[in-house]
Amino acid sequence: MNCDATALVVIPNAESAFAHLLKHAEEHDVVLDKTGPRDFKILVGKSHIAIGMDDTALSLTISAETISILYFLKEAAVQHLAEISPEAAESLRWEDENAGASDQTAPPSFHELSLVSTSEPMDGLIRVRLTGATEIAALAGPGIHVKLMLPEIPGRAPVWPEASHNGVTKWPDGDDVLHVRYYTIKALDLKTGEIDIDIVRHDGGVIADWAAAARPGAKIGLLGPGGGEVPDNAKRVLLCGDKTALPALARMLETLPDGVHGNIVAEAATLDCLKAYLPATGLRLHALPEARFRQEIEMYSERVTTAEKPDFAWFAGEHKNAQTMRKLFKGELGLKKGEQYAITYWRDGASLEAN
Repeated sequence: MNCDATALVVIPNAESAFAHLLKHAEEHDVVLDKTGPRDFKILVGKSHIAIGMDDTALSLTISAETISILYFLKEAAVQHLAEISPEAAESLRWEDENAGASDQTAPPSFHELSLVSTSEPMDGLIRVRLTGATEIAALAGPGIHVKLMLPEIPGRAPVWPEASHNGVTKWPDGDDVLHVRYYTIKALDLKTGEIDIDIVRHDGGVIADWAAAARPGAKIGLLGPGGGEVPDNAKRVLLCGDKTALPALARMLETLPDGVHGNIVAEAATLDCLKAYLPATGLRLHALPEARFRQEIEMYSERVTTAEKPDFAWFAGEHKNAQTMRKLFKGELGLKKGEQYAITYWRDGASLEAN
């Protein structure tokens, strides 16, 4: 059952605001459904944001698979509106089942979790097993990506985010500022109420350092889940990623429809290491070690698809690699929006903290 929310935004120059939002959507890699001259939809998996216009106002309608995805889409809609009219964005109020909630409540998809244990599922990855006092069934999806958060100042008691009426998260500031990064839920056990998240081991990352040193009972915040591009109708796929993307690749393999074939090209020391980490699959596995991955991923991916081009392609990893892979997907492979995703999980020279 979908979760829905609506809002009417009275705004000066509604026609100009509508045109701005439509142009922004057309220029970015989103799936767009132009339903008419005065309305359009941005499709996000099986969810969507519908934007309509009359002479004095914009109408926003969001339909989402879960309350968590609804929250993320409401926030995205308000943030884009704020680029046109901060006043309209601030005064916006949503009509949905959470519309009467206090400004001082946590976002509906927020969980405070405690560390149960850590392990090493593959060289270079730290697996944190987490549990919480609240029901975690909502973390089972749809959606596989979550935001993990910790205080920027190590050892400081956390002040968690709050939800505002307009759908934008109110984040703590000053000494209470939080360090927030995206990760992927690798596994979830509803019987035990525990989830696993795999984090790339590296020095200097707030969350990576926490995962390496934390003791059972240590607290961490989580917001989500949302996102996760699964090829529902594809028959031939190309799935690629460096070590930061391995958890997402594993989750995608678990949900691929029957009959899908193709290739996985991923960063791993050996093919055996890759096979041990990923679930069993009929797709052909290709392992590129760290020393070769960033230099060879585009050429290698093009080579394995020479005989049979995919009808869905996915990459996640370093920013420059994502840019070149997007060109490959759109150019050589001829894939359209919704048929290909090339996602930046981290940038060379910046914090390596996104899975």
